[in-house]
Amino acid sequence: MSNSSVHRTKGFTLVEVLVALVIISVGLLGIAATQAVALGTTAGAHIESLVAIEAQSLAAAMEADSDYWAAGHFPSKAFTVTGATISSNGLKASADCTAKACTPTEMAAYDLRRWGQNLQNLIPTASGKISCKAGVPPVCTITVAWTEKTAAAINKGTANQSATRTLNYTLVNQL
Repeated sequence: MSNSSVHRTKGFTLVEVLVALVIISVGLLGIAATQAVALGTTAGAHIESLVAIEAQSLAAAMEADSDYWAAGHFPSKAFTVTGATISSNGLKASADCTAKACTPTEMAAYDLRRWGQNLQNLIPTASGKISCKAGVPPVCTITVAWTEKTAAAINKGTANQSATRTLNYTLVNQL
C-alpha cells in the first residue's frame, strides 16, 4: 500500500464536515418547530380546561339554586352573559347576595353576574350563552364562546385579528 492511500483514509474531508453540519442544523430546526407547536397546543388546552371548569361552576350554581332553575322560573329565551352584563330582562343583577338574603331570582342573577365576571377575568374574549327548556326535569345548555389566535398568527407574531378563530364549549345541565 502506498503512503498516499493511507493518508486519504485518515479523518474527514471539509465537504463531509459541512454536510454533517447541514444535517444537524436541519434536525435542530425541526425540533425547535415541534417545540413551538407543542407550546401553542398546551396554551390552547389550558384555556379549554378553564372554560370547562367555569361551565361546571355555573352548572353547580344552578343546581344549588334549585328554587329558581329546577322550578322552571328561568327566562324562556336564550340569553348571554358577558362580564357582569346579563342580556335577559328577567334577571337584573343588582343585589349582593353575600350581604343579605336574596330571592331565588336575585340569587340566580347574582350567580350569573359573578360567573360572567370570573369567566371574563380568566378569558377576556369569552362570553356565555344560557338556554333552558322546561320539562321534567328542566334542561339548561351552557355554551361558552371565546376567540384565540391561530398557530399561524402566533408563529408570525402578527396581531392581525383575522388570524383568530372562535371556539365553543357546550355543557348540557339536567336540573
